[in-house]
Amino acid sequence: MDIKINPVSVAEIAEIMQVPRTKVASLHYHGKLPAPDVVLKACPLWDKENIIDFLDTIGIVDNRRKNNNGQNDTNPT
Repeated sequence: MDIKINPVSVAEIAEIMQVPRTKVASLHYHGKLPAPDVVLKACPLWDKENIIDFLDTIGIVDNRRKNNNGQNDTNPT
């Protein structure tokens, strides 16, 4: 069975999400993205349509603690 996908990498997902590549890599590492459709030696690849559907329906939630100004608290006490 041949499965056809429109492959996107971490870098291309970062462009779609308008975030740094490292953010997408971290989301993948922590299991916050769906499983890749294909894994090559160099990198995981997702189907572009699947990723866009995932981001539109499930999305990514920022669970970091916020300070009183609504900003991410990078130095919690």
